[in-house]
Amino acid sequence: MAYLILEDSTNENLKLLMALAKKLNIKISEISTEEQEDFLFGKMVLKEETEEYVSREILMKELNRL
Repeated sequence: MAYLILEDSTNENLKLLMALAKKLNIKISEISTEEQEDFLFGKMVLKEETEEYVSREILMKELNRL
């Protein structure tokens, strides 16, 4: 199973992609802001496990991006 997360500044493009996915019988799930934050936090934790330093500033910037 593969996943793809898309982000765009306009809903119009996302609606077009969603229509295409439905036509191709690809399951679509929208995620909440909380789920987005959890995903980004998890991504940063994994980066930390690689011993790369993630500053508080970077963490807050990513979270505020939502």
